[in-house]
Amino acid sequence: MKRCIAVLAVVVCLPSLLACASTDRPCYLALGDSYAYGEGASTRTKEAYVPLFHRFLEGDMGREVALRNLAVGSETTTSMIAEGQLAKALAELRFRNQADDNPRDDVVVITIDIGGNDLIGLTAEGRPCAPPKGLDDSGCATAVGNAIDEAAKNLPVILRALRVAAGPDTRILVLDYFNPYSGSGKPLDEAGDLALPALNDTIEKAALASGTDAEVVHLFDDFRGRAPDLTHVMEREEDFHPNDAGYQLMADRLIAAYKR
Repeated sequence: MKRCIAVLAVVVCLPSLLACASTDRPCYLALGDSYAYGEGASTRTKEAYVPLFHRFLEGDMGREVALRNLAVGSETTTSMIAEGQLAKALAELRFRNQADDNPRDDVVVITIDIGGNDLIGLTAEGRPCAPPKGLDDSGCATAVGNAIDEAAKNLPVILRALRVAAGPDTRILVLDYFNPYSGSGKPLDEAGDLALPALNDTIEKAALASGTDAEVVHLFDDFRGRAPDLTHVMEREEDFHPNDAGYQLMADRLIAAYKR
């Protein structure tokens, strides 16, 4: 009987896990891919840009701020919509900002980085842009164009849904992408510098579109030529994710945008 009661309690809570975990604190909601997740940081829960920005928010607000990080490694704009991250975010927002009568636990800030994997996935072995292929290869160029077109369709859907669920008072900060190979001399160095500005233009258009009211955090120029110092691409086990210095720079740019 006790087991049945426990199972029933879980069943009751599952549709509203957010309600079960409600706190009397404002909330910071982080969304995105492996950058938001913190891959590459020495301690992803402390030294990646999300926890760094979270600590800033607590200091700036002078109180505890709840953190809900829903980021998923390798997430694309398509998988964010289809595989649950967006749905979880909307559920969090609907509970905290709409259904809950307590405004003190609202989501007050959302950060999101999404779209980079739409392109980087094309460079995997067997894909159209796998090195040594570059944008001068017609198949690779076509695949990059198609990926940016797909992101251009998905990004407005994601950002407008977040705005509707959050309401007008929640800040939405959208990070654009840097080239994690810039300055490395590796095959993706030049290709990244050529392809990522088009993706960043797409991100900015979606963020500034009517009904979105989001703000863009620009990162591309800050990392230009500095990948060897700010990422793990020059290490034996090559990894394009930021190191602690790279994540600190991302957090600094995010904080600067928040203060504007």
